[in-house]
Amino acid sequence: MNGYAHVKQILSADTLVLRGKQIQSDTPLKSKPGPPPEKLLSFAHITSPRMGTVKEPEKEEPFAFQSREFLRKLLIGKEVHFKVEYKTIANRDFGVLFLPSSQAVNGETNVTKILVKEGWVKVKQPEGKRELNEEQTALIELEQEAKTLGKGIWSGNNLTRTLKHTLDGDIREFLNLHKGTPINGVIEQVRDGSTYRVCLEMANNIYQTITLVLSGIKAPIYRKDVPGFEDQEEPYGEEAKYFAESRLLQRDVKIILEGTNNNSFVGTIVHPNGNIAEALLCEGLARVVDWTIAIVTGGPAKLRVAEAKAKANKLRLWKDYVQKTSNRSKTGDNSSNSTSFDGTVIRIINSDLILVLADGNKERKITLSSIKAPKTKDPKDAFYNLEAREFLRSKLIGKRVHVNVDFIKPPTEGFSEERTCGTILLNDVNISEALVSKGLATVVRHRKDDDDRSMVYDSLLIAEDRAISQSKGLHNPKEPVPVRINDASETINKAKQFLPYLVRSGNLNAIVEFCSTGGRFKLFIPSQACKITFILGGIKAPKVGRTPADKSEPFGPEALEFVNRHCLQREVEVNIDNCDKVGGFIGTLFVVINGVRQNVAITLLAEGFVTIHEYSQSPYQKDLIAAEQSAKDSRRGIWSTIDPASLVKEEIQVFNGSLRDEKVPTSLKDVVVSELGDGGKLFIQVINDDLHKLEKLMKDFSLHHSSAQNTSFLPKNGDVCSARFTLDNNWYRAKVKKINPDETYLVSYIDFGNSETVNSSRLRPLDSKFGLNVLPPQSVEAQLAFVSVPELESEYGTEVFEHIKNLTENKNLRALFFGKDKNGVTGILLIDPKDESVGSIQERIILDGWGTVEKSVEKRFNLDLKNSRDLFNINKSNGKSVSSGTMFNVIENLMEAQEVAKKQRVIILNFFFFKIFKKKKKKCLVSQQD
Repeated sequence: MNGYAHVKQILSADTLVLRGKQIQSDTPLKSKPGPPPEKLLSFAHITSPRMGTVKEPEKEEPFAFQSREFLRKLLIGKEVHFKVEYKTIANRDFGVLFLPSSQAVNGETNVTKILVKEGWVKVKQPEGKRELNEEQTALIELEQEAKTLGKGIWSGNNLTRTLKHTLDGDIREFLNLHKGTPINGVIEQVRDGSTYRVCLEMANNIYQTITLVLSGIKAPIYRKDVPGFEDQEEPYGEEAKYFAESRLLQRDVKIILEGTNNNSFVGTIVHPNGNIAEALLCEGLARVVDWTIAIVTGGPAKLRVAEAKAKANKLRLWKDYVQKTSNRSKTGDNSSNSTSFDGTVIRIINSDLILVLADGNKERKITLSSIKAPKTKDPKDAFYNLEAREFLRSKLIGKRVHVNVDFIKPPTEGFSEERTCGTILLNDVNISEALVSKGLATVVRHRKDDDDRSMVYDSLLIAEDRAISQSKGLHNPKEPVPVRINDASETINKAKQFLPYLVRSGNLNAIVEFCSTGGRFKLFIPSQACKITFILGGIKAPKVGRTPADKSEPFGPEALEFVNRHCLQREVEVNIDNCDKVGGFIGTLFVVINGVRQNVAITLLAEGFVTIHEYSQSPYQKDLIAAEQSAKDSRRGIWSTIDPASLVKEEIQVFNGSLRDEKVPTSLKDVVVSELGDGGKLFIQVINDDLHKLEKLMKDFSLHHSSAQNTSFLPKNGDVCSARFTLDNNWYRAKVKKINPDETYLVSYIDFGNSETVNSSRLRPLDSKFGLNVLPPQSVEAQLAFVSVPELESEYGTEVFEHIKNLTENKNLRALFFGKDKNGVTGILLIDPKDESVGSIQERIILDGWGTVEKSVEKRFNLDLKNSRDLFNINKSNGKSVSSGTMFNVIENLMEAQEVAKKQRVIILNFFFFKIFKKKKKKCLVSQQD
């Protein structure tokens, strides 16, 4: 048999593998579908040194590798003419090869003679008494010539290479030592289109064999007749293997190691004729794989382009490929199908979900494409989730960004609405890539047929590989050390511990984490590593319903939307003045809006979203009043629904500021005290037409309940109902204040102010004809303003209670109103028109030694008196009228009464009521003179 074939592989200097291709002979190698057939051929009449094996590398003979290398470089991949001269009993072919005349070596085309002449093989001696034929004689002569010249194996040297089939150390150590450096090597075996056995040429005549997987691609598997493994042939696997073998097997290449995969290396094969990975992809014999494409030397762009060409031409693996309908145009914007837009980041919802206010004032949620945020269940992931959110907040919040919409994810299980997935660029910086490179997110491994991915997916993979190599963030094996954050508003006692330092600190930098209403926030103060509940001082924000059934107050949602838009997740400055009774801190908050530092309370008032608190304690009081008046004048927000003619300027009294500029109302109201409480508290009824209506309503109320049948009624807390008063067994309108564990009810009689505990048998539903829309509650909770008196449980508490009762009970009085305190209780000055000896009930209490002027009021009075006493024109009639004038006049009358009581020793040491009666630590020293 003779013919033409290509040299596929050199096994040793005397044995090789031929592969048929376009055989030009009478007896060609028969072709079949798929790769062409192969033939094992040994050279007749010669023998070469034996090569070592994987199991027995030590049996390699001297010059075996050098002789094989000579033949490999001479023949591999070339087309040759072969002639089979004889076969052995084992059906092994022996013959001779001839090079094309154009490739003759020193005029010789017979490969056997070339090998003998160069001294790389030995001529076999004929067996027995056989005579030498002409060819054998010529070979012996050539061998003698090689011996004489000392060529090849006749050189006298003992050349043996050191071949290692296993690594001396760890695979990662070998990689770290040689990563990225081209190493000379030979492809010894092609297992499939993307997996190779490579012999690397190391230093000092040492050779190392490794298994190499091409980075960035995966060819179909082709495994057949491998001992210990089941055959596995994927479509186009054999063709991919042939494609790689015909171009690389036993070729000289350079290997760049880039990573590891189990016990194999991942890398790139560099060959002068091109990149085998790109070639396989162009022919549709491999796919791009995401898990190694990030480490490809030179980047993944060329591989993606090569695969795209095969898809477009529907080659082999892509023969049934159908381009998916792109979701990239479904941006959800009816006005435009643009796949990109500009906007401002207004909120970081999660570490991979961002709210952007697009141009046109439309909010759009953008899920960062192809990245996955750390979960919050695992402590380590939860830590980095917070780190990722803070990174995005610090970089993006309030910034102008460009958004490229990559695709639209339709609703799926767990997601009730479609998701817009995109890439966010800040000054041409890919935020997703920055997040991944810091180890604060991982890259999603998409299915091989999933084209819904980031447009810069490969850049994300490269960034992740860089983060892994540098052990950043989530890839750091060490557990993070989380910062302990205190909740200073957890309890009132804890708030009081933090308060002095926070007040002394002045301007504090903080981050707004949550807005519950227009005036209430959750802040994080980095310098103190604490969170606080923060309330804007001086204003009252309308409530916001938290559920559909919970109704919001007018402009409550608008106020919340405003602070969410301008304050949420922003860096702000706060000044803390005080704390409330539940641990919330009260103060002033400043934020930069449109490049201008603004007081948020003033801004909200100017927009008409909030009102000034009746018991304002803000140091910016005048600015607050001016801002609210501006909103009133412009009829913005809350004031847009109010008739301008009905707007009456309210006088807000600020007791922590100056008293001398604060005017008191010029009108007095006639009142009666309907119920006397503890510590100067009382309930009053204003004498007007509504009080006369109450008398008639009570008569009808009594008749109604005399004829009404008893029904089972179990009211809820806060319900208004009918209640039967225990002392007179009459029915009155009442409000349930508390439901006790023993199923009794604490009720307050809303027209008189008194309270008691009753059982359900004394309660009935309130008929609508007696409801609050017919007649509002007639009792007003009030507090004797400017004076401090002992409580009932204190020493002298009973005597004081009886004294005030004698001064107010069953009398028509006049009341001067001073607004409400922080608890919503109205402060009043009571005047008895029939008692001309004093100007008010408060003065009488002080003169009789049962009370003092409040310490805070006294302090402000003395300060004003010291600074500008000569500016005041005390307007009195008979020295005691308080129906007009300034608040200073009112306080001055009380202060004069207190001085008289001191001189007459009716009151000693000012009673120290704040320390003595309210805190119950000392006894009051009282001395009376006849």
